[in-house]
Amino acid sequence: MKKGGAASAGKPTDSFSYNVFQASFWRRFWLLARPFWARPLRGPNGSFADGSGVAWALLALLIVLIFGTTGLLVKLNFQQGEFFTALSKKEEARFWAAVGLYFAIILLAIPVLASKEYVLGKLGLMWRAWMTEHLIRLYFCHRKAFFRLSAQTHTEQIGSLPQDERGLLQTIDNPDQRIVADVESFTKAALNFSVVFLGAALIRKSTLNSESYIGNVRGH
Repeated sequence: MKKGGAASAGKPTDSFSYNVFQASFWRRFWLLARPFWARPLRGPNGSFADGSGVAWALLALLIVLIFGTTGLLVKLNFQQGEFFTALSKKEEARFWAAVGLYFAIILLAIPVLASKEYVLGKLGLMWRAWMTEHLIRLYFCHRKAFFRLSAQTHTEQIGSLPQDERGLLQTIDNPDQRIVADVESFTKAALNFSVVFLGAALIRKSTLNSESYIGNVRGH
């Protein structure tokens, strides 16, 4: 007995799920990301710029900056509590010391945050440029994909193709523009998700450490 009816002719049966909790999502994600990150550190001419060395260096720097910005944000939050505590206890010297340190942290955080955004954008642009060129090269060279997709404008050529490819080809228009747009979305979403996830994990870890420290102080 067929489940959910037979698959319609011309449509691929392998559906893609956007559920990040499914293994198939991460397999497809790694399938797209691996060619860029798994390249040799040096290019064919021995230059790091033509390999993945620069990308890995930028990624390492980005992680360091994420740690730095997270630490500064946690410290800012702590200082806010410090000068409010000083106000409630009417400790003037403690209050002004907390305010001074608070603004000093802000001055330090500004260039760190700006550097993080710059490195994030630089890495995203590098990944996007390489991946776009890589996919465009495959589009024109691999198994004659360009000519197979161009056949959608010719009914007689579509009729000569396998049944499972006809419907797919007829639904694809401007594939080169789609490649560029989808690559931009993919790289931007992947990097932003990674940054947000790592930052949130670090903040959560810092919060738990702070709560544990406060509990130990109150216990004594």
